[in-house]
Amino acid sequence: MFDADPSLIIQKPIPSVFRLLDTAGLAVAVAIAVLNTAIVLSSGFATAATFGVNSTTDNTDAVAGDGVCSTGNFIIISSTPLLFAAECTLRAAIEEANGNAGADEITFSGFLPTVAGVVEISPASALPQIFSQVTIDGYSHPSYDEPNPDASPIINILGGGTPSDTHGLIFLPGADDSVVRGLAISGFPSSGILISEFGVRGPDNIRIQGSHLGIWRGLFYTNGNGEDGIRIENADFARIGTVCVAFSCTGKRNVISANGRHGVSIRGTGNVLGGNYIGVDRTGTTTSVAFGGATANAEHGVFIPHGSEGNTIGSVGGLTFPGSDFTPISSAPNVISGNGINGIYLKGADNRVYGNRIGTNADGTFALPNQNDGIEVEADDIVIGGTGLLGNLISGNAGSGIFVVLESGVNIFRLIVNGNSVGVNVDASAPLSNTYGLILRGSNHEVTDNIISGNLVDGILGQSRLSLFARNFIGTNPHGDNLGNGSAGLSLAGIGSLPEVGSNLVGGAGQGNTIGFNTGGITIFDSNDNRVVGNFVGTNASGDDLQNSSSGIYNGSAYTEIGDPRGRVNGLGNVIGFNLYGIRNVGHHVKIQGNFIGTNAAGEDLGNESIGIWMESFIVPEAVIGAELSTPDADVNEVGNIIAFGARGIYIEDSGALSIRGNQLVGNGGPGIDLEGDGPTPNDPNDSDFGPNRLQNTPEFNITQTFFDEGTGDLQVRFAVDSSIAHAAYPLKIDLYIHDPWLTQGDQARAHLGSVMYEAVDAGSFVTATITPTAGTFEPNSFGDLFGGLRATATDANSNTSEFSVQNVPVPEPSGGLMLLGGICGLSALLGRRPQTKRRGPLIAPGVTVRSITAK
Repeated sequence: MFDADPSLIIQKPIPSVFRLLDTAGLAVAVAIAVLNTAIVLSSGFATAATFGVNSTTDNTDAVAGDGVCSTGNFIIISSTPLLFAAECTLRAAIEEANGNAGADEITFSGFLPTVAGVVEISPASALPQIFSQVTIDGYSHPSYDEPNPDASPIINILGGGTPSDTHGLIFLPGADDSVVRGLAISGFPSSGILISEFGVRGPDNIRIQGSHLGIWRGLFYTNGNGEDGIRIENADFARIGTVCVAFSCTGKRNVISANGRHGVSIRGTGNVLGGNYIGVDRTGTTTSVAFGGATANAEHGVFIPHGSEGNTIGSVGGLTFPGSDFTPISSAPNVISGNGINGIYLKGADNRVYGNRIGTNADGTFALPNQNDGIEVEADDIVIGGTGLLGNLISGNAGSGIFVVLESGVNIFRLIVNGNSVGVNVDASAPLSNTYGLILRGSNHEVTDNIISGNLVDGILGQSRLSLFARNFIGTNPHGDNLGNGSAGLSLAGIGSLPEVGSNLVGGAGQGNTIGFNTGGITIFDSNDNRVVGNFVGTNASGDDLQNSSSGIYNGSAYTEIGDPRGRVNGLGNVIGFNLYGIRNVGHHVKIQGNFIGTNAAGEDLGNESIGIWMESFIVPEAVIGAELSTPDADVNEVGNIIAFGARGIYIEDSGALSIRGNQLVGNGGPGIDLEGDGPTPNDPNDSDFGPNRLQNTPEFNITQTFFDEGTGDLQVRFAVDSSIAHAAYPLKIDLYIHDPWLTQGDQARAHLGSVMYEAVDAGSFVTATITPTAGTFEPNSFGDLFGGLRATATDANSNTSEFSVQNVPVPEPSGGLMLLGGICGLSALLGRRPQTKRRGPLIAPGVTVRSITAK
């Protein structure tokens, strides 16, 4: 290649025919042939032309629009042999392209001088605005390594000597379908590339590929543009970087870093930003370089203002999810990391964010934090992620992975967050923490099929209403690994004076979240009318131990529904196991129904370490655990919860009007129902004491007159409740249960048999009642039902339920006393056994037929 020297420009007009000054006597024809390999001249009558830049000076074109790129000077492009050419500068080439019809091309000659391996072009003033279709092709320089996807530009345009408010390249209407590729543009006081101007419409379909905006390869690596790397104003359908359609990707990434404001600002519709490195260096591995310092864009990596709709940030090829391998595909994720504020800031509605790495390096293996949030949203109808291969990796950011802003008086809604990994590395095998995973304000959001784990505070802080949270792995991954969030997995909370929150749905039939290894699984506070159904909390569908270290579910709000009246059969019951507490509640008007607490549908031991359900102090709770007072007997078992294998079943600390009916309590180490937390509470005369549920007295049986009549299939019971009408609201509803001796000790219950009313006129007196046990709950003469005996509770008309009765009440057939006596002697040791804990499968005595604890 010839060595070019910019000092050898001859400041005089070039003759109409090139002259060869050859002191060695070479043939003219040979010289002309050499010159034709270096430059291409174009006729002014052509519809498209190629203009070859061969000079780094800033001279203007001699006759703009004549089809010949010539400043009027000639340039010595070789000293041995001595060769001349018409000088064509970048400025002159743009002027000619503007004046020439058709799709022109600007190329760069190998004769251009280099500094440290690159060509430096330093205009002294703004380059001409471009208003005709043109391709400015930095790939054309012979030294450019075009096959290399990581190749850096050879052609560097440096704007440090231009006046204030100067942009690097400006594309105006008429420049539709223009292309910029393989350029480094840095140091301009305003933006590196400006597409259109504010208030001017177009141009459309601009492509920018393989370029560096804000950094360059000279002696100093970083020298950012003063404002944005790329700024799109009122232009549509630009393609910035690599674009993938149906897994076929075209175009090289841009590196857009070290700019004074945003990496890319987009005001327009249908623009696509794919495969770029924004805020990091050209390797995607660091936010600083040896010469020049930080690569961060000072504000946002990508900014989409109000009025910009239908744009796409990213491309197919983020993460595979759900699934077992989490294998990313090698298409075109943007890497948007290390920026001074947010990775992405969305104020325009109806935009999409697919398949990006936000807050990490290009491989997604370590953090390169954006200094605020990964994505900040202040707009409607935003989609972040998607099914298949559209998920983003949003990790390592200093603030939240995703933060939805709610301005006063603005109702932001319909955000879809689907298929993303938030707070973990690319294969979800280790934490890569944001401070919060998601903070969601506004309403009608859908957060589905994400991994939201490893964050320093909450996985999700849902300060929203009418939102759906389903099929997420929170604090873990599909493998059940420990990736806990530092506080709650999912927190539904109020937000001060901003609009009402609540009425959210967490889970669903077959749509439940798996929430484990957090401090608390689900917490609800100052957020009313929420429904929590079908989730796995502290465990997963396989029954593994994913213990949340505090409560599985903590509720401090009103009108919360945890489970469903038919939850154990319709898939809407939660499975809550291995936590310190299963459910801890301080809210009122709460319904806890149809859940598996400390077990699952298979009857496995998933016991919560301390208490199955803890109802703390609150005023006027009007809460329900299991069936309501009005529930028909045939439905009571179905509505109730199964509460198993904990230290205690239900603990009522200091509350009232709390109906506790139809729950199956088995395998717990302490009382099934414990008012005040001091163990079984003795009945007091006339029930005059006060405390949780008014310390309602329990029924007392006449054992000799309580039996099962095999002939009729009825159960006869004789009982009394020592509660005066002054100290209890009559009538009382007496619920009868069967108690399994081998599954538990003390006052617990496997199944609800039926109920009878105890009227005010009978207060304190024994009455005899006959019930037909609910189908499937009682087998006469069976080991468990004969010797397990009856338990009972009393619930007054204000829904205050007592503890279980403490008497062991066998239920023989009439005249079955001898059999009963022999059975009691043979079982005395068994009845005194303490339950085993933390063991899979129902706990049974040797030789006894296994009975499912889900029996109704």
